[in-house]
Amino acid sequence: KRTGLTMDELGKLKTLIGKIPYADYVYCMCYLGFRPSEALNLTLQSYNRKEKYFIGGSKTDAGRDRIVPVAPQIQKYIDALTRNKVGGYVFCGPDGGKFNIRRFREDYFTNVIRALGINDDEREKRLLTPHCCRHTFANLLKGAKGADKNKLAIIGHTSDEMLRDYQDADIEGLREIVNSFQ
Repeated sequence: KRTGLTMDELGKLKTLIGKIPYADYVYCMCYLGFRPSEALNLTLQSYNRKEKYFIGGSKTDAGRDRIVPVAPQIQKYIDALTRNKVGGYVFCGPDGGKFNIRRFREDYFTNVIRALGINDDEREKRLLTPHCCRHTFANLLKGAKGADKNKLAIIGHTSDEMLRDYQDADIEGLREIVNSFQ
């Protein structure tokens, strides 16, 4: 079963920004919740600079053209990626154009995961690919305040069951349950 990054790994990922190429992209993807191809397709035209949100998504009716506000944790990175740009892609490839998803996964994402201290065997066991960023986002939604309807809208799902499929059980959440016993 594919998993997301743990909260410890997400924290460590933030420390890699500026040290490992495209760690900022991976970090932003964890807080945006778009599928990898959707994230790499985001353009300046899909970003509302004033209101600080993206309109994007493509796979399903629920996921298409959804509004995804930029989380405070990544706003400065999004600002840096969009500063002084008048068009084009937000998450650009090395040549400044559209990033090829396969190249992103094989040439950069894997290096970011290795820099987190996750070896290739563990990466394969956990199925850590760029899509795990969407799973990380789903895990962040578990502890987020807000109506379930809005959580489903932001990730682009129509059912709680599908959202739960993206979420991992974790020791903190499990402990919270048993610690609440009367």
